[in-house]
Amino acid sequence: MISIIICSVNAALFTQIEQSISTTIGIPFEIIKIDNANNQYGICTAYNIGAAAAKFPYLCFIHEDIIFQSVNWGKELISFFQNNKETGLIGVAGSKYKSLSPGGWFNGLPSLDCLNVIQHDKNKSERQNSNPEVENLYVEVVTVDGLFLFTTTEVWSENPFDAQTFQGFHCYDLDFSLQAGRKYKIYVTYALLIEHLSMGSLNIDWIKASVLLVEKWKNVLPLGKLVHAEKRKIEWQQKKMFFQKMLIYGSPKIEAARVLFKFGYFRFFSFTGNIQLLTEIVSSIFRKLFR
Repeated sequence: MISIIICSVNAALFTQIEQSISTTIGIPFEIIKIDNANNQYGICTAYNIGAAAAKFPYLCFIHEDIIFQSVNWGKELISFFQNNKETGLIGVAGSKYKSLSPGGWFNGLPSLDCLNVIQHDKNKSERQNSNPEVENLYVEVVTVDGLFLFTTTEVWSENPFDAQTFQGFHCYDLDFSLQAGRKYKIYVTYALLIEHLSMGSLNIDWIKASVLLVEKWKNVLPLGKLVHAEKRKIEWQQKKMFFQKMLIYGSPKIEAARVLFKFGYFRFFSFTGNIQLLTEIVSSIFRKLFR
């Protein structure tokens, strides 16, 4: 009943996740492996190829570097879909707010960020659990992380992954969330626990994809039920973090400044935010001069 699509680059990891699925899912399934060892596909293209070949009504897009720690999770998620007809997408990490300022889904606020994974970092692992609605196993959000995306063929066919805009491996998940969220509800589930074996990585490609994302959705963002003052605070936090990352990953300072002023600068104007960013700019210049 579930078609699982995996964009695979590592044969050993694929064998491991294949076994993990078979011993935990609890219902009939198929695994559609898109072999991307030669990096011939962006992840949007790979996922669209896999979804088009699926024979079951439920789709699960997952990274291959995970292990399922919950049993009968397939039955659980299908049951939720069937009992909540407005559902379009379920993940294991996401947020109740997506900023207009470029950046990821994570806002750093327990009241907004939803997460339930065992995360590996080098030689250690830890359970990361953040639930702003502790009494609920399903929390409504506006974005979910691409580590685990559970949806239906109907939702995907209405909102295929945007392979034209996102040709690499970043921001496809946020874009798919925003697409699906126009018609359906999106949730992070705490009924499923996943172990994630790597941290992932950010780079200049993530910077470029993050800017493309907000360019595409600038007339919709920000998304989230917050008052203006709360939005302004988060927007400037994201501006500062993204500006720093642009410099770290090699974006030209002119481009960093352009992005800073383009997305919500006047809409969420803040004297404090400006002072903090000016301090950061001056500091970065001095660090470069006296390195």
